[in-house]
Amino acid sequence: MQWVASTSKTFGMLWGAQLVLLLLSTGSALALSLSVFDRTEAVTALAAVTAASLASSIYLAPAIGTVIDRVPRKVAIVGANVGVGVTSLAVAAVVWRDLPTWLLITLVLCAGIFSTAIGLSLQASVRLLRREADLTRANAVVSVIENAPVFAGPLVGALVYALAAPHWVFVIEGAGALAVALLVSRIAWDVPDPVAMRRSPNPFHGLRRGFRFILGDRDLRAVQVSFAGLNVAGGFATPVATAFVIAGAGGAMAAESWRLTTVSIAGSLGLLLGSVVVLALAGRVRRGTMIVGGMVAGGLLGRVGLALTTSLVAIVPAYVARNICVQVSNAPLTAIWQERTPPEIQATVFGARRLLGQGLYPVAVVAGGLLVDALVRMGVPAVGAMTIALAGAGLVEVVCGLGLWATRAPQRLETAPAVREPADAA
Repeated sequence: MQWVASTSKTFGMLWGAQLVLLLLSTGSALALSLSVFDRTEAVTALAAVTAASLASSIYLAPAIGTVIDRVPRKVAIVGANVGVGVTSLAVAAVVWRDLPTWLLITLVLCAGIFSTAIGLSLQASVRLLRREADLTRANAVVSVIENAPVFAGPLVGALVYALAAPHWVFVIEGAGALAVALLVSRIAWDVPDPVAMRRSPNPFHGLRRGFRFILGDRDLRAVQVSFAGLNVAGGFATPVATAFVIAGAGGAMAAESWRLTTVSIAGSLGLLLGSVVVLALAGRVRRGTMIVGGMVAGGLLGRVGLALTTSLVAIVPAYVARNICVQVSNAPLTAIWQERTPPEIQATVFGARRLLGQGLYPVAVVAGGLLVDALVRMGVPAVGAMTIALAGAGLVEVVCGLGLWATRAPQRLETAPAVREPADAA
């Protein structure tokens, strides 16, 4: 038997199931880090796990999106959830039997591929399930669902890890993913499914087309370049911000842990508050204004403002403000991409967009740490070097925002009619 639901109910059921899976996956992420470090006591092993996750979520995203566009959205979501479930159970077996770490890292890469497939499939389904005028609000709701588990997920993972055998964390995640797959499979969608990309026999056709679609449009290209610069600046500042928070502890390990936990909670709170702000602004403030305003304010409040002092009294509001600004920018921007992109190639385009926008992010993360170390070797005090790096990254973000506004691309994109006709599959 299938459950027949309206598009609004289907949207709610899909993302309600996603909320449960995200809760489990955030818990398993913490358990995975603990397991890897307990097994190896090597930071390089943790780095390898992070690299495997990044490789799938960023560098493989265009290829994953192309595959998704060749099958119905429902099939993609069900298949990806089954993949996550099976992979999580395999991770549980590796942890339980204490099998080689390289096998664990390989499974992390596979899990990242399936998780990326879920994200791209769901993102490409939003436009099919919600009204055009409702997309900014819909993306704000999606953001709330995606970020709510950040509070409870790690706690759940830590409790199961501490009170039971570590592999049970992954068993629970695997069972949850398979249950979500079963739930989605029983929903009868009453929406047309994009099929155009499935007609091409060339497996690389969609991969090329995603990049051509973005780079061939002047306004989309301007948006992509601006956000690529924004992500480079963000990646550059990420390790520096963490070190800056730790530096304020004065070398006390207990204080370092407490400060990092505090700013982590502040950042998560900012994401949730940002979603609420987007819900309040959607339909009242122009999307272009929200996008650029979020970019500029995020750079000033969240990076330049952060660099002013190592006191938590200033750092916590800076973390909250920055993530509010991130949400204010991202929700309307995602809505524009969903409107401008033909439904049948959305996963392909979104995968290409992710690579173009975030491809340099890991490199920027390394570069930020190297610059601070270089400044310290030149005689600059550590906190001073971090301040320079953070303020510089913030100013780059401001320039990216103002530069995007000067192109008038957001204004043109938000006023152009949404793309509705099928894209040519030739």
